[in-house]
Amino acid sequence: MNTTSLSQVGDALHEIQERFARELDFTQEKNEPSQWPVWKVAAFAITAGAEERANLFPLLNKTQRKFYFHLTLWKKDEILLDQIENHLKFLQEIGSSHLLDEFLTSEDFMLYLKSKYSISSFDLEDPNYPDHDEYFLSPDNSFIFVFEIDHREVDLAFDKKLLENYYGKMGLNNAYEFILQMIGESFLSIQEEIYQRKISLDHELGWVNYFDALEVISLYKNEIELQQKASKVVKDISSIEFEKNHKLSPQDLSTQYFYKTLIYFWVAKGMLNLQSTQTEEEQKEQLLSSLSLVGIGIKLGKEYVEKLGNISIPFFQYQNYFELFKIGYSWIKLCEKEIHSIQILFRENKVDWNFLGQIFTEQLELFDEDLLAKSAKDIGLSFEYKALQSKYLWSKDFLKLSFEIGKQFRLLINEFKIRSELYENYDVTEITMEEFFINSLIRSSITTVSGDDTSKVLSFGIWKEDFDKFVTHYCLPLNNDQTTLRFDRDKISKIFENYLKQLNLQHNQAEWTQYFWKIFDYYLTDLEYAHLQDEDFAHLGGVVLFKIKKTIEDTPQ
Repeated sequence: MNTTSLSQVGDALHEIQERFARELDFTQEKNEPSQWPVWKVAAFAITAGAEERANLFPLLNKTQRKFYFHLTLWKKDEILLDQIENHLKFLQEIGSSHLLDEFLTSEDFMLYLKSKYSISSFDLEDPNYPDHDEYFLSPDNSFIFVFEIDHREVDLAFDKKLLENYYGKMGLNNAYEFILQMIGESFLSIQEEIYQRKISLDHELGWVNYFDALEVISLYKNEIELQQKASKVVKDISSIEFEKNHKLSPQDLSTQYFYKTLIYFWVAKGMLNLQSTQTEEEQKEQLLSSLSLVGIGIKLGKEYVEKLGNISIPFFQYQNYFELFKIGYSWIKLCEKEIHSIQILFRENKVDWNFLGQIFTEQLELFDEDLLAKSAKDIGLSFEYKALQSKYLWSKDFLKLSFEIGKQFRLLINEFKIRSELYENYDVTEITMEEFFINSLIRSSITTVSGDDTSKVLSFGIWKEDFDKFVTHYCLPLNNDQTTLRFDRDKISKIFENYLKQLNLQHNQAEWTQYFWKIFDYYLTDLEYAHLQDEDFAHLGGVVLFKIKKTIEDTPQ
């Protein structure tokens, strides 16, 4: 039985990521470019700088150069005409006449000319010249090329020279026949014919084009569909008899299906994410982030399947990493979609998203795929489905509760029932869920401390006298050499437990308790409370203190 552990897989994935990072650095390139695999040519086409292109492009073989053109001159199923012009100038600059001739005799060049000029046959013995000067004749005077009036003279001279080179390479008869055939077809039909040949070569090389990538990264639309697919994977696993005593070390990954699968998904995800406006370094980072996200998807998919089927299968005994990736990636996107839908609810009801507080919003970033990928140092193996699911379910509860409280809080502010002048240390527009929970938790403990029930009629805020009682009762006694607060964690945890019962939130008690401790530790732990002067309370965070002294008459109604 294969006993390869997830930590070993993590090491192997990390090794692959480092290898990609090294091989994206073309300044250190030592391998013969003509021997590069297809993904390396793709990385070169996408991320190489000007000097690297000039030095290494001439060393690619003819098939690699054709593939390079596919990546740089096409976007989806449309040719990028301005990029053809840039590439032609690049070929001239590097001074390689055979590479320029090779491109001039390609269909891409003729498509470029057809897009810039209106081309038609021309009879020198019976000439029919246009009634303007925006035209020129082909070298054999058999065709007339008409251009727009705003066509730049430098571009015109450039294209004329290219056409002369084309005739010189093809010969008069071949050039004439090819152009004659070309002018009889529409630009779109020629483009479609070339595109079909392009994707045929891409598939032959094992490359994933844009539309293939869309299919690879397509999502399961909802939790039900996701569970159905995961259940099928469980059945497939249960029906397979694995070879006993089979072992596979991470070092063998380069020759295994898993390695090929990883590259395949990396290509698909990377191609969809890359933008032409990105810098060279941003493109490299995007490719590596995509690789991280692929690893995360495969791992989370594995854990999702195993949890659903109550099974545990060694990593390399899975037969279909494609499904594992789609399951894990779909789960991430469904979480992200749900959170975004609640975010829209906040915006539509004019509840400030910042009301959630910094600590919660930082945790929420776990479900943003870009941040998830960038923070996954070992390609996601530090992220566990069970832990992420727990945070996701708690986050939904937190968001729904925050939305309701935020609406009510905003209403109280608008009705002037909560006013900044009532408080010593807060403008009411700065109050978040963090302050709300700290104040609610402290107020819920006041009756236990003193038997005083005045907190029940308070609209919001804490009397300084009551905060003193809270500190006295729930903090450990200060030693002679100690000046900062240290909570009695057992007593405070009991407050959390009772508070969650009141709100009927015990089902996510561990996550709530962890969050409560984060806000208590952030605002109050290590606070030098014993040394605070009266004027210092104006800068106290977390606890919202009333500005006035506590009397029955002054108690807000």
